[in-house]
Amino acid sequence: MLVTYEIWVTNFTEFTCARCAGLNGVIFRKGQGPHPPLHPHCRCERKFHHQAWVPIVLDSEEEE
Repeated sequence: MLVTYEIWVTNFTEFTCARCAGLNGVIFRKGQGPHPPLHPHCRCERKFHHQAWVPIVLDSEEEE
């Protein structure tokens, strides 16, 4: 299964909040985790980071 990841990018200014600053550089699976804007005037973004093939683990019942 191909999984896409996104990285949180904070636009640091004198108005950057602590929550956004703490999320800078954090990588999430696409569609998971918080999404900007977190508050009024939030200028953060989530950008494409990379894609990876992830093996699918089947239950023993599904293998039979």
